Amino acid sequence: MVADSDRVAIKTGLPRGLSDPENKIRTAVAMAIATIAHWDWPEQWPTLVQDLVTCLQSPDKNLLKGAIKCLDIFASGDNLSDEYLAPLLNLLVPELYKVFQDGNQTERIKSRAVSIFYSLVRWMAITKEHKKDLKFFFQQILPPWLTAFVPALSATETSLNDCGLKLVIMKVLIVLVGDFAKDMKPHLPNLMAPVWGLIVQGLPTYEKVAINDSLLSAAQDSEGESLGFEQLVEFLLEFVRCIVEKPSLASLVKGHVSQMIYFCIKYMQMTNDDEEMWESDPNEFVAGEDDEFRYSVRQSSLDLIEMMTSVKDVKMDVLVQVINQCFEESNQARQKGAKNWWKIREATVWVIGTMCEQLVEDSTFNVAAFINTILREDVTTQGIPFLKGRALWCASKFSGDIDPQVITPFLQIATASLQNASDPIPVKIGACRALQMFCPGVAPEIVQPLLPELIVGTVNLLQSATEGTLHLVLETLLFILKVNPQAIVQFEELISSHIMSVWSGNVTDCLITTIVTEILEVIVSVPECYPKVVDRLLQPIITILKAPKEMPGITEAGIDLLRVLLDGPTVPSEALLTGTLPHLFNMMNTTEDTQIMETAAFCLSAVVRKAHTVLPTWRPFGNATAAEIIVTIAARLLDPNHNDIFAICGAPLITIIVSKMADSLGNVLPEMLKAVLIRLQAAKLPSLKQPLILVFARLINLNPTQIISYLDTLNFNGISGFEILIPIWLKAHEDFRGAYNIKVSTVALMKLFNLNDLRLDSKMIEGELIQNEKRLVTRSQTKKKGQEEQYTMVSLRAKILKILIAEYEVSLVTKEEEDNDFEDEEADDDGNFDEFSKYLGEDGSPFVDADLFFGEEDLDEEEDPDAVNDPIYHLNMKQTIPEFFKNYARTNPAGLLEMGQKYLTANEQQNLQAIVN
Repeated sequence: MVADSDRVAIKTGLPRGLSDPENKIRTAVAMAIATIAHWDWPEQWPTLVQDLVTCLQSPDKNLLKGAIKCLDIFASGDNLSDEYLAPLLNLLVPELYKVFQDGNQTERIKSRAVSIFYSLVRWMAITKEHKKDLKFFFQQILPPWLTAFVPALSATETSLNDCGLKLVIMKVLIVLVGDFAKDMKPHLPNLMAPVWGLIVQGLPTYEKVAINDSLLSAAQDSEGESLGFEQLVEFLLEFVRCIVEKPSLASLVKGHVSQMIYFCIKYMQMTNDDEEMWESDPNEFVAGEDDEFRYSVRQSSLDLIEMMTSVKDVKMDVLVQVINQCFEESNQARQKGAKNWWKIREATVWVIGTMCEQLVEDSTFNVAAFINTILREDVTTQGIPFLKGRALWCASKFSGDIDPQVITPFLQIATASLQNASDPIPVKIGACRALQMFCPGVAPEIVQPLLPELIVGTVNLLQSATEGTLHLVLETLLFILKVNPQAIVQFEELISSHIMSVWSGNVTDCLITTIVTEILEVIVSVPECYPKVVDRLLQPIITILKAPKEMPGITEAGIDLLRVLLDGPTVPSEALLTGTLPHLFNMMNTTEDTQIMETAAFCLSAVVRKAHTVLPTWRPFGNATAAEIIVTIAARLLDPNHNDIFAICGAPLITIIVSKMADSLGNVLPEMLKAVLIRLQAAKLPSLKQPLILVFARLINLNPTQIISYLDTLNFNGISGFEILIPIWLKAHEDFRGAYNIKVSTVALMKLFNLNDLRLDSKMIEGELIQNEKRLVTRSQTKKKGQEEQYTMVSLRAKILKILIAEYEVSLVTKEEEDNDFEDEEADDDGNFDEFSKYLGEDGSPFVDADLFFGEEDLDEEEDPDAVNDPIYHLNMKQTIPEFFKNYARTNPAGLLEMGQKYLTANEQQNLQAIVN
């Protein structure tokens, strides 16, 4: 601990170092002050900001530099809060504005002043709660800055290598438009002029020094971020995107869509540096387009084009006109002998491929003519691999919409490229991307004759592929094999040996192991291949299972391979079961690793699914049967002393145990279901409640009377299992995830609704939140006022009725209507986390394990064989729910009417009436 007297001495002496003539010392002092301020400001260092502001007024340039650097570090951290934001704005902003407007200051100093202003604006955007302060900011503080930004952005003497001041100004404007569109609208016409000027006037120089040469370099700030012109272009396009995505602002650019698209395509041209880097490092080429978190001028331009063509009343013929203009420019450049004539053509083809769906529907764009002329020529042009690869990809995007005779030549060229050792890597990458579209998009009878060449060519590529290209090639192989799995038979050894080599060399890369696993699933689905794959993989899997602690990071991948073998087309062989399951059982009875247990539980479900006839009689350890061991493991998964993820994994396992082995479980089944109910009582997270409830929901769908009778036999301090389960279920249903899971729950609730059980009418549960004021009061606002939430009380049957009506309303909502829900940019959101308090971790932290929010049942339900084979999976709830209500109304019309009048809201009554009629 530092003594108080020493702290005072340090804080008194440190600021003197801000005037040191050595820049490194000033920076070190600034960082030290900002670090101390994080803990001591404002309570124990109340004069800090005022002292630093005073330094800004000093004629000592070194002191000013040190002080403004210190303020920049201080403001960019997490030191600001809404409590002190208003005083900071009043204290800092006027002095920052003076520095920004001082003609004697360097651009770097001005940039720091705007950077501090940006930090204040960003924090203001995060809080947004103090309406009075916001009003003062937009009326008094901001206008002078916006006025000053215009000439700063219009300045032409800025070096393309250092656009730091313009960059930070654009960062401010992006936040303002993105978060305060309504307040910014009056100012945007004046700001658009210099922004548009930068986009237009910068293009010729950008083409000269970046696209046609490698003369463009970039300075960096103290954090290593680029300050060059390319970064500025990205920010300019982001600013326009912020305007376009706001319906209330889009009119500002609607009259300039054609020009904006044109300049976007021009900026999309591949730079000389890109070309050189991508030719030498194919992984960078793949990542440049496949990595959605890696932004560039090319990607930003493409995204803006997509957004602009989606603006209301903007027709596709605008895009078509620009496309034709760009092709004409490319042709003229080619005729003049320009070396890089192809770059604008490649960018235009990229746009067409991206916008293929819209262009197919537009009568002004002749897709067949485009493919037969432009793309046919591009795939035969020699010496320009990036253009050829792009053309192959673009042609594949239209594979489902064009005459197969038009597309087939491109499929053949892509196939030949995989086998042609002399074809450059960019062409092979384009071929792989194209084949991922051709294989599912073209009729199988067209692709099948090429399968031998495609399989051999793709497998050969695996030997030289690394990182991003490896993942691309593996994905391509998967698409190829799915065309006709039977064609795998003669190539099984070639494929399996190579992909297992890839697996072993990249076993800690989950992206690679996942795609390899998917390929193996296709191979083992072929009965002729299945035993061969088992023989090849059995011993390596046993080795992994025997010593999981010695192979960290590998165990989960090995278990997943085992799951693939167990889930094959036939009952697993005795060698497979006896060789692997004892090790799997031992692991699941001892491990505390949630990732291993999650993967193992999924694998064990495959065991029960495929070998349930063998498990009740097989005794792997000589005493208990395999079925009894699996039940013991399921009980361990439900143990409240274990991580919630264990229970999330255990519930689906229990469901399949019950569905496949109920007859052989005897007295064990009731105890298992009791354990599920006990675990459900303690559950807080929706992702844990859902799978536990679904155990009962699936059983009720099979035999509601029997399960309800069983629940009545359970007694928890005088409360039956029925009285515990149903209220928890009805409250949790609205949080269920996954279409199939929701259907399972909904259908089970229908069966409950039909039961002649008086408790459904006598037992009460919370209905709607009672509003005590004329305006809507959120739960968080209620808690702030110290009020307890009050609800209407409805019967259990009425609550089910409400849920069913709500599910029917959801079934009517189209995707377009869902998308429209996000368009209201003025939506009032108080950003309060009180709603989520019930989901907090044990320490009150909101940062509980992310896996708890995404249970196994939330993911890939369309790939779950048990789900797909369930008739409920295929139900259309838009039809099922009305049929249910109409059938009930025919047998008990008065009961439904009375329940509706007593418990339903006016809107619910109206919806019910519409459903029944």
